Amino acid sequence: MFARLPTLAGRPVVCMAALCSLYAVQGMPDKFVRVGLKNLLASQHVSTAAIGGLIAAISWPWALKWVWGPILDRFARSRMGRRRPWILVAGGGMVAMLASLLLVEALVGDVAKSIRLLGAMVLTVNLFAAMLDVAVDATAIELLPENRRGIANGLMKASLAIGSLLGGQVLGWLLLTRGLSTAVAVEIGILLLILTVPLLLRERPGDAFFSLQAKADAAPPRPDDVAGAPAANADAPVSIRQVFAALLRVMRRPSIALAAVFALASSLAHGAFVVVWPIAMQTRLGWTSEAVVTLEGAYAVPFEIAGALCGGVLASRIGSYRATLAGTLLLAAAWAAHAIAPWSVRSVVFWLYLVELFAFGVLGVAMVSLFMRLAVPAIAATQFSVFMALLNLSQGGGSSLAGLVETLPPRTMFAAFAVFQAAIALPLWWVDASGAPAAATTDAAEWSD
Repeated sequence: MFARLPTLAGRPVVCMAALCSLYAVQGMPDKFVRVGLKNLLASQHVSTAAIGGLIAAISWPWALKWVWGPILDRFARSRMGRRRPWILVAGGGMVAMLASLLLVEALVGDVAKSIRLLGAMVLTVNLFAAMLDVAVDATAIELLPENRRGIANGLMKASLAIGSLLGGQVLGWLLLTRGLSTAVAVEIGILLLILTVPLLLRERPGDAFFSLQAKADAAPPRPDDVAGAPAANADAPVSIRQVFAALLRVMRRPSIALAAVFALASSLAHGAFVVVWPIAMQTRLGWTSEAVVTLEGAYAVPFEIAGALCGGVLASRIGSYRATLAGTLLLAAAWAAHAIAPWSVRSVVFWLYLVELFAFGVLGVAMVSLFMRLAVPAIAATQFSVFMALLNLSQGGGSSLAGLVETLPPRTMFAAFAVFQAAIALPLWWVDASGAPAAATTDAAEWSD
């Protein structure tokens, strides 16, 4: 009966639905802590420093998620599929840690009183969530055709937002009104329901539903295989050393090296903007803190989701290169509009802020599609996680420059943002000309030590 269920390979709609459901899982634990648990602890008069340490505990696994890439690429020979076993291990680990939280709560009472214990459990849950993220992204690279990845990335981003809404609002409300045990039990139920998807749906025909054995033939699949093209003839790396050796060779290719530089520069201005401008709106333009919080927390979310979906559609329709270029130039135009806008008109400032978030949403998803396009399937988890780490570093770097940027006159700041954002679009032309199809292939000789 189970053998008749569809596989993810060759079924883009089924694959996208499965990946979106798993992305929703990733959004729940983060917002559960940042919104629900934070406010619960604050109501119990836990110190701000302790709460800050707890929130930091959920950030480290995501900042270091690139570590999972080489491990997932090295151990990708299971008869259950290349990525499905890791997805099940990650999801099962999340469930197990949440169940242990329930057990500790039942044995010792209010676990929230032990911040260190709570922090350790929260960190471990997010460690498994970060592993899940890397495995899901690698699955998308290997099983989705190029013309479907754009819209898939947009839908996955929207699903992440839905998961964040479930974690922050629904589970957070249950936490505050019904207690920790009820909220965690509901979260476990949602996780188990979603994990039936990778449990029942295999990656490819011929994969085992359950097996502890490795495949004798571990040739890494390519997206073209789904469409019936000849299978890749490369062997998967058989050691961590080979993974890193292959990564270094791949990253030296002109297209991929330039894409990495672009990733590192792409979000610098946005990272500074989201810190500097909301503060300037209060100190320079006379906005109240409540109005700024409403703008950032309520109105911003639909525009970010809309931008992500638009970026996904563009990447699927016109290609990830052109979509990334369009998103970059749209963001530059938003900076230029800020530079010349009449800031005394509150509605203009309001809408320009939302337009900037929309443009960044377009660019963000288009870039993800581009980086997936450039990924070599045999080391997809490693290479893609490196690109995502560069994106995180870019936005974090922009935020760290906020103090320096704030010293500029605001209109000069926005003009500089516009020029910088337009300038970094130039290398994309060369990335496109160098040929992504060639960059996304490899051969067995590359794995030699």
